Formats: sequence, structure tokens, C-alpha cells
Amino acid sequence: MEKHFLLRWGMKKIQVIDVETMQPRTQLVSVQEMIACMALSEDGKTLAVGTSQGSVVLWNLEDLQVKTILPAGSHSHSN
Repeated sequence: MEKHFLLRWGMKKIQVIDVETMQPRTQLVSVQEMIACMALSEDGKTLAVGTSQGSVVLWNLEDLQVKTILPAGSHSHSN
């Protein structure tokens, strides 16, 4: 498994840097809202990015693709 360092790049992008080479690998860009926070799952496979407008983008860090976007105000109910 590759190791990456994640860095907010500007207001709307996340730079993915290869830890071994310290070279940029790619940029994650998913929404047109300012990034407010980021959190990594315990297994290191999913990155959650919260925006200033309340949306959450879940990234699969294995293939660097968006898993899902949870729009602001969306929620689920547990039974």
C-alpha cells in the first residue's frame, strides 16, 4: 500500500503527496465549496472532506476517486 501525505491546497483542492519521494501525486477536487475540515478513516482508505457549506465528500484513497458526496442538510435515520 502506498503512503500519502494530504495537504489542503488553496481553498478547494487537496494535494496528495507521495511520502517516499515527497513529490505531488495528484490533486483531489470535488466540489465548488471551500474546504473546512478533513478526516481520515482508521484503516486509511477513506478521506472525508467537509466543506464550509456543510457538504461532505468521501474519497477512496486507494484509487483516488470520489465514493460519495453527501450534500449539506442530508441525513439518515437509524431504526
